Amino acid sequence: IHVIVLVHGWLGNDKEMGYIEDSFRDQVLRNARSDKLEKDNERKDASGHRFIIHSAKCNVDRTTDGIIAGGKRLASEIDGLVAEIRRHEFGGASCTITLSLVGNSLGGLYARSALGHIRCFPNVEGGDDTDGNSNSNTNGSNSNKDSSSTTTTNCDNDNDNNKTTTIIPAIFCTTATPHLGVSRNTWLTIPRFLEYFIGQVLQDTGRDLFCVSNTMKHDLFSSQQLKRLQLFHSRVSHCNSYGTDFQVPTSTAAFVTPNSMSPHFRVDGDDDDSTRPTEFVAAFETRQNDKSDINDDDDEMTRWSKQLDNLGWQKVFWDVRSHLPSIMKTKSSSESSHLLAASSGTSSSSADLYDTFASISSSLPIPFGHTVLVANAKNAYYREWNRGGQPIMDCVARSMLQELMDKSASWK
Repeated sequence: IHVIVLVHGWLGNDKEMGYIEDSFRDQVLRNARSDKLEKDNERKDASGHRFIIHSAKCNVDRTTDGIIAGGKRLASEIDGLVAEIRRHEFGGASCTITLSLVGNSLGGLYARSALGHIRCFPNVEGGDDTDGNSNSNTNGSNSNKDSSSTTTTNCDNDNDNNKTTTIIPAIFCTTATPHLGVSRNTWLTIPRFLEYFIGQVLQDTGRDLFCVSNTMKHDLFSSQQLKRLQLFHSRVSHCNSYGTDFQVPTSTAAFVTPNSMSPHFRVDGDDDDSTRPTEFVAAFETRQNDKSDINDDDDEMTRWSKQLDNLGWQKVFWDVRSHLPSIMKTKSSSESSHLLAASSGTSSSSADLYDTFASISSSLPIPFGHTVLVANAKNAYYREWNRGGQPIMDCVARSMLQELMDKSASWK
């Protein structure tokens, strides 16, 4: 069984990711019908994959009390979901499931924080959960095969330690998530005293995002939390480009900085040209790195960016300007960058990606792309306004389901 948990963002609700939830369900049904047809024609057996798509509700109307509080509530909800699956799907017997998380905006940070509180999540060894300054990489492995071993844990409150649930961390996916926070990552640069003031106004969550508190440093970037994140077999970040996202600019969504030379390798998208949305710009991957490339004189944003890059990510850049009003219709020089013409496998630095994708387009789009990217559907008005992002979410859902069906058999 594959469990996919959808996590909404700031001031969101469990309907926010309603479109991608529908897309997951529709594509699962299509796959099931296809499998049945192929089985009836004696070409092959049905796949046997089962999917449970769950939209988290624990943080509805509760997104202002901080990232850690929201992460703990999410972990508790996941614990309850896993226990219910074991009871109803396996009759209370021991079981193994894959867990994938899809976090939108703040929801991606909730998901990262929750990893330290999910009872049946695999244990990690060593490190210090309050260590946000480690210059070493979180794991000495170059592949997830070595770093993704699981442990069996009794996740229910039935006091029967002979019945265990094994979670295989599968895919960790985020859409427009401020992985580096928003301090020094605002759409227009603002002075630190103003960041401090805005953070106070936005309560505990604002203080976390603007790094007025130490939550980013001591929780999300602790060595233990980074190790937990590395346990996933795949990490994917979907980002807006060209200054179209006011709330979560490209620099923090893709954790690219002007001072990082972390290598990014061009990759082909999972879809061919005929099925790839026109909003697709480019995809790059970083590779797991067991050698520290963090320097003593790196600023905090650069250090955090490198720490995440060293885990191995795929970063997918999208352009939603066609769905937004703009002041002018001109093309930025960054849009004809050599990065976009590069062949698969070509290496570019984090700074290169920052220069290409994090700059504001000369067409001056109205930066309302944050909700468009995820086809935010938290109410009827939002669903209609953000319908331009629906092909993107269809692509995300299709890619995740395909990876789970194609690769999960080899995951341990």
